[in-house]
Amino acid sequence: MDLNINNVTFIIVCFKSDKIIHKCLNSLPLNSKKIIIENSNNIDLKKDLENKYDNIVVVLNENTGMGASNNLGIKIASVS
Repeated sequence: MDLNINNVTFIIVCFKSDKIIHKCLNSLPLNSKKIIIENSNNIDLKKDLENKYDNIVVVLNENTGMGASNNLGIKIASVS
């Protein structure tokens, strides 16, 4: 497999990240695939991120912890 940005998906697990998530996303390559698992169920943040960024999936989740949230992101990445 050729490793390039088209083959990479960034999975970001966060909780109440509305003040810092934009800085994180702006540091990633524009064309990269991004999956955000937001554990605070913040619907306004989900809408904001989906409107501002391309190639992004935002999942609102109960705060099930880092491991479970990473596993959810991996499951979503393997489907898409």
